Amino acid sequence: MKNIKIYLYGILSFLAFITLPVTATSDIPLMGLQIRSETNRLKVGEELQIQTIFTPSNTTEREVFFTTTNKEILSVDPLGKVKGLADGKAVVYASVPGRKQRLKLTFRVGYPVETIVLDLDSKTIGVGNSTLVKANILPIKAKHSPLKWSVSDDNVAQISQNGELIAKKKGEVTVRVQTLDGTVKTQQKIKVIQSFFKPNLYEVGKSIPAGEYKIFNAGNDARGNWSLFKDENQKSLLDQNIFGSFDYIRVEDGQFILLKNAYAIPIDIAPKYNGEEYYDSKFKLGFDLPIGQYKIQNNNSTKDSYWAVLKHPSASENIRKFGILSGQSDLSVSTATHDNEYLELYNCIVELDEE
Repeated sequence: MKNIKIYLYGILSFLAFITLPVTATSDIPLMGLQIRSETNRLKVGEELQIQTIFTPSNTTEREVFFTTTNKEILSVDPLGKVKGLADGKAVVYASVPGRKQRLKLTFRVGYPVETIVLDLDSKTIGVGNSTLVKANILPIKAKHSPLKWSVSDDNVAQISQNGELIAKKKGEVTVRVQTLDGTVKTQQKIKVIQSFFKPNLYEVGKSIPAGEYKIFNAGNDARGNWSLFKDENQKSLLDQNIFGSFDYIRVEDGQFILLKNAYAIPIDIAPKYNGEEYYDSKFKLGFDLPIGQYKIQNNNSTKDSYWAVLKHPSASENIRKFGILSGQSDLSVSTATHDNEYLELYNCIVELDEE
């Protein structure tokens, strides 16, 4: 039994002898090196650590040198941490002492798109009309590829890749826009409504929606005419007006509106006053005309003139201020006006008082 123990001891001592010197003093050569990064795009001021992958993983050759081709755009420290400094492109090279081969990573530094904000004149559009939906990119310095546009239902509306929206039929549609890589996106719901209502009798809430309308003369020599009733039989009159170029009205569910030689356009899509010649019209202040002081003058020496500032487009009891100008007078009247009020003119001309 004593001899056996000595024999085993001798074998174990031999194995330790031949292996210990190797693990204690020999180098493990590097067979391969890879470098990786989570992304090749950096924001200005952003930092990122380059990953080094050694083969074999227990190699003793672990010294890697990092350099950058443009120190003004991208910096790199001895451990492979990079930092974006300015807008542009730079390459990082990695090399091992004594080896000719170099590995490289290309980085793009800049101001990426963070937010897209849609800019629309209105969230309502009439059937058959078109509008340009603008996409504002933030930050302003951000550089980006062309945006990708789409709509939720191309039967209701279609949109081009430059943001032009064309309404096809009544309904609701969601306009979507995103960067090509899909990392930043936004959307906006748009309501498509009937563009205009021709001369006829309409029941509010059924054949015409409740709300405010701009009413235009149908283009004949005769004046435009609208009447508002409580009943379909047109026996209970609520309000009416005869006008020259255009007028305004607000209607509620259950009422009936009769348009004669006139057509109505919802205020959300109605055109603003374009500065062309007009006569005997009602202007929405802050929409057709800017807010301010106005000079009002008689437009015909043989007739009296009338003007009024209204708090409501169709209710006479909401007149805030009015005046009558004699046909023989050159009197000018200045009146202070307020946003969302209405200026009604009959046989008058008006101009903004710049003084």
